[in-house]
Amino acid sequence: MFTPSFVTWSLGVLGNHRLARLLLAATLGAALAPGLAQADVGRTIHVSPTKGNDGNPGTRNQPLASIAAAVGIVNPGDTILLAPGVYKVKSRTEYGVRITRDGTKSAPITMRTEGGEAVIDCSALTSTKTVYCLQLEADWWRISNVAVTGSTQNAKGAWAVGLNLLNASNNVLQSVRAFKNQGPGIALIGKSGNNLLQDCESFSNYDPLASTPGGNADGIQISSINKKQVGNVVSRCNSHNNSDDGFDLWKTEAVVTIQHSIAKRNGFVPGTSQKAGDGVGFKLGKNSSGPKHQILYNRALNNRAAGFDRNGAARSPIYVENVAQGNGGGPYK
Repeated sequence: MFTPSFVTWSLGVLGNHRLARLLLAATLGAALAPGLAQADVGRTIHVSPTKGNDGNPGTRNQPLASIAAAVGIVNPGDTILLAPGVYKVKSRTEYGVRITRDGTKSAPITMRTEGGEAVIDCSALTSTKTVYCLQLEADWWRISNVAVTGSTQNAKGAWAVGLNLLNASNNVLQSVRAFKNQGPGIALIGKSGNNLLQDCESFSNYDPLASTPGGNADGIQISSINKKQVGNVVSRCNSHNNSDDGFDLWKTEAVVTIQHSIAKRNGFVPGTSQKAGDGVGFKLGKNSSGPKHQILYNRALNNRAAGFDRNGAARSPIYVENVAQGNGGGPYK
């Protein structure tokens, strides 16, 4: 049994609101650029899980049926317009939907819904050990109101991810959700920089077949990013009830900003009080070069371990007005 604590950190001399705004402006300026870029006029590709057919041309009256078909024909400046509903993916590969076509700065590619949410359900992907429900390997995309679920470990120790950004830069993902995947809900790895995750939610992710059951299913994981991949920002995101950590910056050598986000009740098998993975709210290491991650105006609530954990980082992050309450490992480690 632990005693709930309520702790707020300021940055001391640097902790005034004016400087905090300057820090945010400096970091968000680059990351918001893809979201503000003026798109060239392109075509609209319509997709519907109930009325579509992949033999159709993708018009409003004759939509495609699968997101995979749409991303296979999209060009810079185009919009993929998804009818709300559940898109049950059937594939013999490790990918539910794999995006490899780039947009451009002047003509980003948009994928959004026409009201409501499009849920990509990858629970039927059972042919491969590794599963990536939605894999983004491209630059200059804007994705909103899309959810991913059902990535399954098909063998002991297998890797399953809900939304995976690999070598992907200058992207804006807004109001995306990842839930009930058997691995990280949202992961950003490799040569990926200048991405904005905003208003996202990742929850109830649990990997029962990991070497330590529940030991890899973070809510949001930004890992193995080198020094050049700057400008990644997580803003107003909610990571809760995941079996491992809420937010994890493992081996990330470039500065990441996490701001106005919540990590709540991570480190348990979802829906139970059974211990699972590490259970840190915001895990901020390890790293070797000591990037000064900007951890601004966040809340860590009722996580099994520490609220905020430096976790072997070479230098301390910059903290501004973070709150920790009821974390089993204390507010800060």
